[in-house]
Amino acid sequence: MIETIVVVLLLSGLTLPEVLVRVKFIVESIEASAYFSTPNPTMLDVEAARVALSNAMTVAKKNPSRENKKKVKDRKKELMELLEKVREYVQGIARDNPVFAENIAAAAGLNLKNFRGRTPQTYGVMNTGVPGTVALVAAVQESGIYNWQMTLTPANEDSWTTFAITRKADVMKGGLTSVKKYYFRVGNGGDVETEVFSVVFSIVVQ
Repeated sequence: MIETIVVVLLLSGLTLPEVLVRVKFIVESIEASAYFSTPNPTMLDVEAARVALSNAMTVAKKNPSRENKKKVKDRKKELMELLEKVREYVQGIARDNPVFAENIAAAAGLNLKNFRGRTPQTYGVMNTGVPGTVALVAAVQESGIYNWQMTLTPANEDSWTTFAITRKADVMKGGLTSVKKYYFRVGNGGDVETEVFSVVFSIVVQ
């Protein structure tokens, strides 16, 4: 059941300086991933709350008054409330796409708790909730180069076209026609003779 997919922040036991580092990693991970096209809350808001807490800590360290300590406590509470919303946002995407749940959590810099769902695939494609846009993920390749290709007619080898070459194992593809079936594959970035492609995977685009 998708209810068994629980995303966790892994913040317990961390000092406040360590929390700041972890939050920065989460923000940068979500901003860099194709899985999260419309984060809610925005990463700008989360980063602003992180900076506000950092500034409050700096002031309180220089002047540990009761008022300054209260400001640290208040800024921490505000940041934690935003992070809980981020956790719920990522968890929602993971539950909507249980096959990729582990990949989705990892892409956000988060983890799954006691995941007993289906074994996560090392490649695939999913709708993002944005019409005409899909997110793709690949297995980690030794070459570190990913040649993303698509077609509407997979049996015709000449119809395959490259739409992105990346050094990241995930990518976003937009501008597709809704309610149309597309086929995708990912290669290892070799030349014509040595290029090796994954099996073909397909999706009806929302």
